[in-house]
Amino acid sequence: MKKLFALSLILILALSLVGCGNRTPDANTPPQSSSAATADTQGDEIFNGTPVNETKTSDGYDITVLSIAKSEGSANFKPQDGNVYVFIKIAVKNNTGQDAVISSLLHFTTLIGGEKVESSLTGNGAGPALMELGGAMINGDVAADGTLEGYYYEEVPKTAKKLELVFDSSLMGSQNKAVFTLNIPK
Repeated sequence: MKKLFALSLILILALSLVGCGNRTPDANTPPQSSSAATADTQGDEIFNGTPVNETKTSDGYDITVLSIAKSEGSANFKPQDGNVYVFIKIAVKNNTGQDAVISSLLHFTTLIGGEKVESSLTGNGAGPALMELGGAMINGDVAADGTLEGYYYEEVPKTAKKLELVFDSSLMGSQNKAVFTLNIPK
């Protein structure tokens, strides 16, 4: 059990560090090629996703789904045939009175048709695609009364029209989960 916990913490830290990127190019950045321009266009579809702005509360956290977007991936990272990436922009406000750590891998789950989606957080190119497009995952420390903002993502079948996003503040399975039913954009 201790090894599993330690491995989980290492994975969380690795994902947190990978998600720390900067979208602003420096002054020495060469002009964009057509593939870079395509990446910006693909980034726009993610970063200007369909607004949701729905908030739910779970065990001292206010979870707000800000937007949802569907993507065919980036120039270098594509979903498997028949699938798309879904990027959900989320803000988590910590009202617990103490500092906390939020992990997309441990606190969020996705369901389609009542069935759990096997997490694509570690097994596909959605994370690298998000980073290539300049986004950051919803992972990291959040101070008491602070807010953490970022993206949660999954690879889902193109035919999926809705998904349920579940936030569980407890790593042991809380009874007070925040559940969002979201329409996947066309």
